[in-house]
Amino acid sequence: MKLGSVIARVVIVPLLSVTFVACSSGSHDATTTTNTATGASSSNTPEETANLAVVQGFFKALVTDKSAAEVGKYLSDDFVSHSPDIDGKKGMMDFATYQATNYPHAAIVDVIHTIATGDLVIMHYTFANDPSKGPNYLIVDFFRVKDGLIVEYWDVLQTLTTSG
Repeated sequence: MKLGSVIARVVIVPLLSVTFVACSSGSHDATTTTNTATGASSSNTPEETANLAVVQGFFKALVTDKSAAEVGKYLSDDFVSHSPDIDGKKGMMDFATYQATNYPHAAIVDVIHTIATGDLVIMHYTFANDPSKGPNYLIVDFFRVKDGLIVEYWDVLQTLTTSG
């Protein structure tokens, strides 16, 4: 796949905030999207819409429900993580358990961008281990989805600091 073809097909998708944190809710149609850079609207393919739903379900299981068993339902048995701290499906499920145990109030604070193109879903968001203290991470997650399951995962994480 050439990078130029990926850039040409990028679709930016707003997600429902209520899916991730219990604050304000939005009403967005997941099949019609707006590119926030250009203001142009476009439609996702059925595959992209289905892949977005898989990733949304994964995040609900991980962040809202905090259920390792539910997280596992969204991962293929041969799931590959390119994150050094998460080794395969069991590693992601162990991470879900760790988060639930150590950060029971953790939440996605703000979804900045969600991009769907073909079998890839990319999510850019801020995350807080303790939302009362504000976000402490800026994260970009990349997911490859096949046959309704996440088969591959990459992440980029930036620690946010507060000035005082």
